[in-house]
Amino acid sequence: MSLRRLWGLLLSAVMLPAAAQTAAPAAKPGMVPTEVVDAFQAALASGDRKGAVQYLASDLMIYEQGFVERGRDAYAAGSMPNDMTFASLVKREVLRRDAWEDGNVAWVLTLSFVTGDFGEQKLALVNTETLVLRRTDLGWKIVHIHRSAHPRAEGEDLPELPPKAAVPPVPASVPAPAPESAPTAPNLPQGE
Repeated sequence: MSLRRLWGLLLSAVMLPAAAQTAAPAAKPGMVPTEVVDAFQAALASGDRKGAVQYLASDLMIYEQGFVERGRDAYAAGSMPNDMTFASLVKREVLRRDAWEDGNVAWVLTLSFVTGDFGEQKLALVNTETLVLRRTDLGWKIVHIHRSAHPRAEGEDLPELPPKAAVPPVPASVPAPAPESAPTAPNLPQGE
């Protein structure tokens, strides 16, 4: 098994609640960003591929453990099945969640502790996840997922959480989001 596939299995779904075993609710324009995130994660945990995809923008970008996955369809055909499998094997305890909304953009940040058995391995991970959502005519869609995790050493305390702080407003110079029907590609530097 490749290192990337192993990391995908071990870490890509550490934010997903394993307890959710029912089909995800249908996306509704009135859902708030945290409801969209919870519904997306519930769909993954229950193995509902179609349900999970409905919460993703077509131009989804995932950053995870140094890897990049571009596009909703690439994710659905690529690491989504690993996320679903892993979600069924772990227990997730949310330690902190912060969410902000500014016009057509929202952020949902979650810190969690994940435990479970993965084959012969006992997992104990501290995980962080940032999801960025964009408001569309069809409701909020997830446009970016950034996940990171590290093993919790035996006896290591869970992170001490600072008090919740307000996020500074987004400058007016930030361009309006692209409509769902016209995804835009990021302007990434090319290798030398």
